[in-house]
Amino acid sequence: MALIIPLTGADFDDNSLPVIARDSLARVGSQVIFDFADAACWPGGAPGAADVVASLGPLDIYSGGFLASQPGYNTGRMIFGGLSGSADAIQIVKAGASGVPFFPSGDGDYRDLLAIVWVSVTAYPASNAGVWGFGRSGGVYVGPGLQMTASGLLQDKLSGGTTGITLVPGQMTQVALHVEYDEGAGTSQITSYRNGMLVATRSGANPATLIQDANSRAYLGGAAGNTSGLNGAVARFVVEYPSESGLNPEQRVSDDFATHRERLGA
Repeated sequence: MALIIPLTGADFDDNSLPVIARDSLARVGSQVIFDFADAACWPGGAPGAADVVASLGPLDIYSGGFLASQPGYNTGRMIFGGLSGSADAIQIVKAGASGVPFFPSGDGDYRDLLAIVWVSVTAYPASNAGVWGFGRSGGVYVGPGLQMTASGLLQDKLSGGTTGITLVPGQMTQVALHVEYDEGAGTSQITSYRNGMLVATRSGANPATLIQDANSRAYLGGAAGNTSGLNGAVARFVVEYPSESGLNPEQRVSDDFATHRERLGA
């Protein structure tokens, strides 16, 4: 029998404290956490069209689904084939919502966003390939995300500028983007990190609020509007709202790298 003891006057108003979740780094503000080596996220085996990827974060409203084609799976990593139009990407969905589950989501709420991906590339694309991205099919809308050029250089999709990071084929790398919106100025600041360390900061325009319908997509292993998806592997993917957790994004990226670098071989 459970024993419940009320704590009169207790104050737990600290969003940096751990929360009840299946990932040790989850905090208030954690939205999606995919770690494909964790059986609670992915039980193993080749994905099928009807299978679902579970988030390890504190919110059970997010999940990942598969498209017409599916990636492969091997030793804790989803293996994407660089297919045209990101045909084997994982589509991230939110229960009760259509389209992209993150801002811009039609509500005008400009919350800063931190995304961390552990990624390796098998071969560079012939044209720009999506790694992850929130946007609209047809390329008429560009939101936050990462795309790779034919030389392996990573660009942030929002500003179209370089992150200062080039992936080395076969090498697992932690890459993070922190996107901060200035609603008054209509601009955004994008900071990139590689293997726990700050690399570069650049500015871009704020995206317009995204229409919520079936053409608005949040992809991992690709990005709506890119010629192709990732030809490579993803081991871990995290999306957070630092403004909710109150955590310093640079420290959050550093903690993620220190926790997982040995296991993921970065």
